[in-house]
Amino acid sequence: MMIDMLAALSRGETTHMNRQKLTAGLIAGLAVFSALAPTTHADPPAGSGWDLNPDVIIGGGSDTTWLVSLRLEQLYNSAPGCAVVTSGTSVNKGKCSDVPGVGTPSAPTGPITGNYDHDLFVSAAPTGSGAGKGALSGLSGQTQYNPAIDYARSSSGPGTGEAALLTFWGFARDAIAVTTFGTRSGYQLTKQNLADIYSCNVTRWENLTDSNNVNLGLAPGDIIPWDMNTSSGTRSTFTGYLTGTTFGACVRKLTSGTAPLENDVKPILADAGTDGTVGTADDNANNYIWWMSFGTWSTYPYAKNGIDAGQGLTQGNAVKSNLVALPDTNGAFALPSASATNTGTYAILRTLFQVTRNGDADCRQTAASAGTCDNVDNNIYGATSGKAGAVRQFTQFLCSTTNLQMGTNPFTGRGYRSEVISALNAEGFQQVPAALRTAGYSCAVNT
Repeated sequence: MMIDMLAALSRGETTHMNRQKLTAGLIAGLAVFSALAPTTHADPPAGSGWDLNPDVIIGGGSDTTWLVSLRLEQLYNSAPGCAVVTSGTSVNKGKCSDVPGVGTPSAPTGPITGNYDHDLFVSAAPTGSGAGKGALSGLSGQTQYNPAIDYARSSSGPGTGEAALLTFWGFARDAIAVTTFGTRSGYQLTKQNLADIYSCNVTRWENLTDSNNVNLGLAPGDIIPWDMNTSSGTRSTFTGYLTGTTFGACVRKLTSGTAPLENDVKPILADAGTDGTVGTADDNANNYIWWMSFGTWSTYPYAKNGIDAGQGLTQGNAVKSNLVALPDTNGAFALPSASATNTGTYAILRTLFQVTRNGDADCRQTAASAGTCDNVDNNIYGATSGKAGAVRQFTQFLCSTTNLQMGTNPFTGRGYRSEVISALNAEGFQQVPAALRTAGYSCAVNT
């Protein structure tokens, strides 16, 4: 019909009134035709999780990985991507901009090694690794965060049934530091010593012996071992080291009845003890023993030291935590260190994980399928849009192996792989050793 109108106008076969009607109809027809015509736009990079729309993605769980995740998320949030709509009146302001073109959609408008959609990643306050993983898996009746999280932070690997639903991307290594406090420094304790302490089989410092049953000659006093939040990955790593040891009744919780979160000694130092009275023998910090992330211990003095409960938080005594030497893989007593983590010789090591739903990010070409990783070209598979796709792309950023794959930080001029390693080291962690990495990734993947 529109073609007939055009033909009639061109032949002059209309009256003035008819021409007005035909012109009005032609304009209306063109409007409808334009509305139905396909628009061209910037395609997201092929085979990716990007969809041209910025999403807000929340991670939650581990205390240990909270601060390093903030660093890594900031790197990714500021990584370059598509050209965006900047018009103050556009309903698409902030989204990837459309690009004029004819026929097939045009090429991506920005680098495809960074954060193409300009997705925004944020980390919820720590609740423990188990709580984060449980929010994603729903196992053991666990519920989601409020608001819901889209990936989990974890300082422990898969628990029962979790690997069937979740993929664990091990992006860093950490050591567990066993600590005494105050006047008790320079101690060398065996695994059996720790098992005896936490099972409450030995409750006095002066009764501890070495592997040959020779007394260690330690200053007398009641041993006061402290517990930790049961959702903590740091706790599960420590209890895994003490396989078969059941914590006894002497293991301390806070006077509130809850175990403290990991990696901050201030709550236990400030606790008034079982009698509720400050300054008594049961809150003598010199008799305490605990454990925490060596990354945190080596990076944050305010987390590893504090004020005891003697005269209140502002007037008590300053107390320092002291590293305990443990037998390393060569049988020699050794303290935790970056080098011992890198060589794998320290006694208690663990991998730090980003955890995703299998359907969001997986190393299997058929996402969420069982089996070993079958990645091609160092790719990560999974969702192609929305928050799930954004999780996939952040995981790709985290586990890529080279600066070439990840691109260059436009603010520092450094490759992003170098920036990631610097972020890990700034929090006292190390990159995953090559021997532990999954082929094609800088991460150790458990799926």
